[in-house]
Amino acid sequence: MTVLPGSRAAELRQHMPILRDACARISQQQAVQFVLAAAPESDVGGWREGWPSGMSMCIVHGQTYEALAAADVAIVSSGTATVEAALLDVPMVVVYRVTPLTATLAKPLVRTKFFSMVNLIAGQQVVPELIQDDFTAELVAAEVLDLLHNPTAREHMRAGLAKVRERLGPPGAVERAADAILDLLRTGRATQNEVSAIL
Repeated sequence: MTVLPGSRAAELRQHMPILRDACARISQQQAVQFVLAAAPESDVGGWREGWPSGMSMCIVHGQTYEALAAADVAIVSSGTATVEAALLDVPMVVVYRVTPLTATLAKPLVRTKFFSMVNLIAGQQVVPELIQDDFTAELVAAEVLDLLHNPTAREHMRAGLAKVRERLGPPGAVERAADAILDLLRTGRATQNEVSAIL
């Protein structure tokens, strides 16, 4: 199972403690090889801190595509990585959290139904989104275990991911996803602040 916790320092501060707890909960119920995929520019020095001893976990650096391609399921921080996972046909759970103050300031500005690029492109929920207060270790573990144990859920999600790939078309999909988000801005269906929250 691959975990993409994000690349920005602020994201990692918000995400890593919850992801550690979620992975511990998952490993208690399922034998899983966890792969944490760090962005090329990420400082991974402290990533091993706090992980339960005995958990099967490795960290790869700058090998996001390889880590995703080998995954049965992924936990992915909201952003372009969700499109990369969709292109590789990887069932995923999308997560994101900001500080409470940022969330309070942004809340009046956010009017979009979805946050992840995959769901925005699809125009419907294809992948579960655990955003802000919903991003808890309990909920992440529950969603991941459901995907691991339920082949029907995985196939249903993959059917939705196939539709996303169809909308994105040939190679260059990440760039087209960015263009699709800009189109939402131009047509007034999303604000710049909403897109910033998504990315």
